[in-house]
Amino acid sequence: MSRDSGSLLDIVEAARTIVAFTQGMELTGVLDNIAAQAVVQYRLIVLGEAVKRLSPAFRATHPDVP
Repeated sequence: MSRDSGSLLDIVEAARTIVAFTQGMELTGVLDNIAAQAVVQYRLIVLGEAVKRLSPAFRATHPDVP
């Protein structure tokens, strides 16, 4: 598996976890729940780190994605 493929899998997994964990919750529910905040924050960090690992070639191929 290429580094980009692995990073993309990490991005998708992190995003899916955030959606699954917060599904059905209002924003105030997340803000009032420290455990939910911790899960979302951690997965956003994982997602951000995975984005940073994407190669310059991959980024150049997808200039429409910020």
